[in-house]
Amino acid sequence: MGCMGAGTSATTIMIRVMAATLYATRYLETLKYDDDIIDAFWSITSYFNTLRELGGAILRVIDNVQDRFSYLKESKLKDYYPINGGQTRYDNYIELTSREKSENIGKIIQEDLMVKYSTDKTKMPVDFILSSNMISVGIDISRLNTMLVMGQPHTTAEYIQATSRVGRETPGFVFTMYNYMRSRDKSHFEQFTQYHEAFYKYVEATSVTPFAERARDRALQTLFIMLCRFYIDELRANESAGRFNRNISGLEEIREYILEYVSNVDPDEYENVEEELEEIEIEWESLAMENSDMTYRKSPFQTKPALFCEDYNENSRFRVLNSMRSVETAVQVITRD
Repeated sequence: MGCMGAGTSATTIMIRVMAATLYATRYLETLKYDDDIIDAFWSITSYFNTLRELGGAILRVIDNVQDRFSYLKESKLKDYYPINGGQTRYDNYIELTSREKSENIGKIIQEDLMVKYSTDKTKMPVDFILSSNMISVGIDISRLNTMLVMGQPHTTAEYIQATSRVGRETPGFVFTMYNYMRSRDKSHFEQFTQYHEAFYKYVEATSVTPFAERARDRALQTLFIMLCRFYIDELRANESAGRFNRNISGLEEIREYILEYVSNVDPDEYENVEEELEEIEIEWESLAMENSDMTYRKSPFQTKPALFCEDYNENSRFRVLNSMRSVETAVQVITRD
């Protein structure tokens, strides 16, 4: 569904739609639906295009939305759709953005968001999930079926990815709120039906630079090690990282395989990739000579050195991505007059 309020602010629309959605999902309890149905719509996912908009929404969720919910419950909808009992506030929220520490994201997705609604209410699920575009990649939680989108996302691809996080197993509900002060939002609202009937054809073309400098820094070493483990039997096991040397059989074929691919898709970066592959080999060989019992990955109970490092370790040549939600390290900016 799409909604655009003329003559009123985007914040007012957001508060009223959030409160109405909150009321509707809680009204399912009064109608005595099964726990699974109530749970499917209980946690309201909200998508924001910018962190600034999301930051402002946090205050609205814990203040204005709750006041509006009370007004609906005690006055406007009291005689039409009465909610008997229930909580007076539903302001338990979590934030899914790059501002959250990477180590906490896994816990939120695998534990906090998996808590289901139950009639005994021994442990309640979150009421609101406030997210940025981080939610559009790798969030596959079947119990999420309600989403509010604040403004048309910047690209159609992002819109499709984000909204497909809900309704993965059972029918879901997506409500897009448009800002009438933005011409692009108005255009999407006016063409809402036509756009959604064929929005895959509106997906924008994107450029691909797989061997750009930053891409090499983040992933070239991982690609090289993967191929080594796949094609060279001596390096396959997790305990075999310390056996590497630059004269090992099969290494030349792997190097040529990568460089041939580079020459086809990004020939301008051929020399840079060639130099970095040599750096990776030299550093891996040096580490293997120092630690012949080195492993690739380090387990929680392991004392042996490991080749792979955490993604946030900027100084390591062998840092690896642990998830598709990894983001760049934050930097401090100091301005001077």
